Amino acid sequence: ERLRLEGQAHAAQSMMTQLVYGVLRHRVLLNALLAMQSNIPLSKLYPEVLTLLRVGLYSMLEMVSVPAYAAIDGVVRQAKGLTQSGKRTIPPAEAKALGDYVNGVLRHLQRKLPEQLSAGELRSSTIALLASSEQESARLNMPDWLIARLKRQYDMQTLEQMAIEHRKPAVITLRVNTLLVSVHAFCEALPQQHVVYIQPEPETIPELLVMENLSVPIPQLPGYAQGWFMVQNLHAAKVSVLLDPQPDWQVVDLCAAPGGKTTHLAALMGGKGHIDAVDPRNRRSVTLQEHLQRLQIP
Repeated sequence: ERLRLEGQAHAAQSMMTQLVYGVLRHRVLLNALLAMQSNIPLSKLYPEVLTLLRVGLYSMLEMVSVPAYAAIDGVVRQAKGLTQSGKRTIPPAEAKALGDYVNGVLRHLQRKLPEQLSAGELRSSTIALLASSEQESARLNMPDWLIARLKRQYDMQTLEQMAIEHRKPAVITLRVNTLLVSVHAFCEALPQQHVVYIQPEPETIPELLVMENLSVPIPQLPGYAQGWFMVQNLHAAKVSVLLDPQPDWQVVDLCAAPGGKTTHLAALMGGKGHIDAVDPRNRRSVTLQEHLQRLQIP
């Protein structure tokens, strides 16, 4: 959000988003790898230092455009620049030692990884490192409490498949606003050299497009300002389709922000009927109103 407000380039925003979501998605796995190499229990580290270690390791493993040496150097400089953790002041000498520690941990892990490692191989590269580990949470990249709960409902084969799916990055899905443009017309307007898409459920939700290898910012896609589409994932779209709203219905959408289901319901109702869209959070209500205006839904 800060990058967006400060007008930073789309590439920088995308990299930051990938970094934050990636570290969160693989946190259990990253912690297990770091714990293998750190001579200090992770629970004893400053939270800022642990975060930098996770960011550095994830960058080494997954960030296509960041060389390993640059990823390490970046977080080491950040560690050496720490001046405070919570209410505790970090003196310069301690900050330098923290930087050296971060450098040592990440350099050792770098040497353990296959030399031919290329981006996107986090899962395969870490399987070898964790193959002898008895930490089920590390192998599945899930917290222990979640594994225990899922085991009561699923067998191990299903659980392992769920873990694989959980580690995959979220896809970008657009829903065409059929009140303003047809699916065919929108697809024809897409820049074919920059956009590849599929229709995950062409029979039931033909207006939904999964974008693959999207190389342009979403606001720069044709029809964004005109309200031709909205970002909405498949499962959220299914809710409106299963409801099967009719043109003469009156629908109440509680917690409606940011407006995906509300605008989808309006399209399915052919712009008729009545929808009360409310949200108790003021900031998100503003976002809801912005999307309603952009998609030209009164």
